[in-house]
Amino acid sequence: MAWRKLELNVEPPFNYKLSLEATPPLPPLEVRGSLIQRSLNVGGVSIPVKLIVEGGTESPRAALLTPSWVDEELAEAAAARAEWMICAKLRLEDAYRSAARDAKLRRLVEELRGLKPWLSPDPWEGLATSIVFQQVSLKAAYAMLSSLVERLGRSVEVGGEAFKSFPTPSAVASASIDELRACKLSRAKASYIHEVAELIEDGSLNLEGLAKLPTPHLIARLKELRGVGDWTAELASLISYARWEVVPAADLGIRRALAELFNLPSPPSPSRVRELTEPWGPWRGLTAYYALIAYERGLLGRRPSPAGARG
Repeated sequence: MAWRKLELNVEPPFNYKLSLEATPPLPPLEVRGSLIQRSLNVGGVSIPVKLIVEGGTESPRAALLTPSWVDEELAEAAAARAEWMICAKLRLEDAYRSAARDAKLRRLVEELRGLKPWLSPDPWEGLATSIVFQQVSLKAAYAMLSSLVERLGRSVEVGGEAFKSFPTPSAVASASIDELRACKLSRAKASYIHEVAELIEDGSLNLEGLAKLPTPHLIARLKELRGVGDWTAELASLISYARWEVVPAADLGIRRALAELFNLPSPPSPSRVRELTEPWGPWRGLTAYYALIAYERGLLGRRPSPAGARG
């Protein structure tokens, strides 16, 4: 099978190895040696892709491979989603200049230079993933997502390899609640995700269209969905829409990280998290992510406790 190679534009700095270690990619993304792969849902077509990132932190290079049978227009659309997924166009230097005003933050960005979070390739996948992550550990969420992908996602075989995609809204809407529960979801989460999928399918909800909304209105609209509270709406705003000014304030990991960063006796309340991060300006969500990763890697002082519930 021949593969088409499309060069991606990546803004430096980008420490690909650190980014993989800090936040391992979620299913259906799979790490295969020096590349990562999955299938992307583009225009109703499931497109197998392989992503290669090379070069150093200051001179990263990336390319996307698609099978030769994928037409050029779809391949270009897949490349755009891959760039989004790895935050290729995120200009970290802008965030670093803002962080440099604070000695604590300046040390974090020096230690974690080039770290970029992963984004969901489309808003549906990001919102569904955010719902899955409610009140569970990373291990439990990973198991749920793996099961959803295995049971309801499409799988395309290329050269003897299986490329899996996240379940489409149509696939989830067509499934029963019991089928979703068989993917290790609680009845409540199965119901929430099923309802969102149905709203998308009947045209009542256009998640892509919400990208045009100002952030406060975006969060408010997401919270109108059943089962979507502050934490879920804030996380989805980050991973689906790259709203870097948003902090999932109730996130236990972030609260513990800020307790370390600010030498607090206990994790701050969500309202206090918002107060503490307000001075970080339009990059406070990204900066809070850096604080979380620094905490998990033991860079803030005490070694973190084992990963617990999220949200």
